Amino acid sequence: MLIFGGGDTADLNLGISPSEPLTNLEDILTEAGYGVDVSSSLPKNLMQYKAIWFVDTNPLSGTEPTEFEAFVNAGRGLFLTGETDECCLALDSSDGTLINALVTGGGVQAGGLGYANSPNAANTVNGSSIDQVATNPNALTAWTPSGPGGIDGVGSTNVLTSTDFGGQPTATGAVWDGTSLNGGVGRLAILMDINWLESEFWDQATATQMVLNLGRFLMSATPVKTATSPQWAGYAATAHGVQDVTGEWTVPTVDCTQAPEASAVGIWVGIDGFGNEQLVKAGVVVTCASPAAPPCYYAFTEVRPGTEHPIPGTGCSGSVSPGDDISVDVTNSPFGSSTFVATITDNGNALVPPITLTAQTKRDKSAECVVQLPPGYVGPTPAAHYTELADFGTVSFTGCSATATQNAGPTLDTDQLATGSDGAFAVTSLNLGRHARSKATTMAPSFPSLTWSVSWISAK
Repeated sequence: MLIFGGGDTADLNLGISPSEPLTNLEDILTEAGYGVDVSSSLPKNLMQYKAIWFVDTNPLSGTEPTEFEAFVNAGRGLFLTGETDECCLALDSSDGTLINALVTGGGVQAGGLGYANSPNAANTVNGSSIDQVATNPNALTAWTPSGPGGIDGVGSTNVLTSTDFGGQPTATGAVWDGTSLNGGVGRLAILMDINWLESEFWDQATATQMVLNLGRFLMSATPVKTATSPQWAGYAATAHGVQDVTGEWTVPTVDCTQAPEASAVGIWVGIDGFGNEQLVKAGVVVTCASPAAPPCYYAFTEVRPGTEHPIPGTGCSGSVSPGDDISVDVTNSPFGSSTFVATITDNGNALVPPITLTAQTKRDKSAECVVQLPPGYVGPTPAAHYTELADFGTVSFTGCSATATQNAGPTLDTDQLATGSDGAFAVTSLNLGRHARSKATTMAPSFPSLTWSVSWISAK
């Protein structure tokens, strides 16, 4: 996401740092796992972002309205800040012009409606607003501004927040999706106040919840691409200069009886392998020697082209067991070299010291957090080739992040892979099943934690 603007420069709030609303918004979004850039000028390539938050008391100027219009028409999400008539009629006018250029039929007036009866009272949140923006992930009932402006000409389900102006309920916040935008795509939101992001005025708990709900709403304008894979279920992405991938998950309980013969499943993170033949990965594999055999859990590393290397002491009643919280990090270190370091922890404790891996060739052009039917010979002793996907039930990833060094915006980011990173990653959600009867499906990430899961459907 991009946070753009000069913040609160209105004379009404002397003594408040103009940057405070920008900083508070950045902190909330970053804590939620989003990749965030902050800039007082528009970057040249806006399409590297999935959503923009415009936070300012000065109006849009120059080419900014045209660029924002193109941004929304390209299927992205845009948030606008409005304000009270007392300070910011020029801001509201520029917002209104942009809104009417985007909203089908226009007719929206931002500002110029007078003053709220109770300027500091909590505004009512419309629980019936479109796309669950008032209820997902938080059930919002109130929003606390300080002297908000009003909006007119907004459809009933497009109203997000409201309060009384001259004794009449009046919208102070609104949202639109592709169903009511001229381009048929994108998302647009406006709240008619900047003080709700400032500690002197806000209700921090509900302000945080509002940010997270609007973040989900805006980011949902550009859903992650979905595809079927013959080998993987999870998230994979192409990028340039992938430096690091980290994944966290809980080891699932595998049921060997659900496959008609020997079966296996691998859960891992890696660099390369999606769209190229090179791959460095580390994680956990579970094998079932037969439907009647107990599952064997173990940790492993692998560099392709090459074979799997089980980590001694971790398998077949060793240190890895169902219910363990696993964290795996694969890093190209030093970046640009042929050397990688894999770090694996189990319930917060290192399984072994960091493992150095050497790749014969590498591309640093993709990142993955996936579940897989292992393609080669795997297992501590003896290794075997498995053609059935073991029933792992569901495995939940509580974190899957990656760092890309190129096309990542003005600052280097490490962000949740499932939502992409400033346009650095072209993300694909993969369901396992093409050209095979073994199947597993990937669920979209939940907000704001961005956790997601992969579920077993069938063996071959």
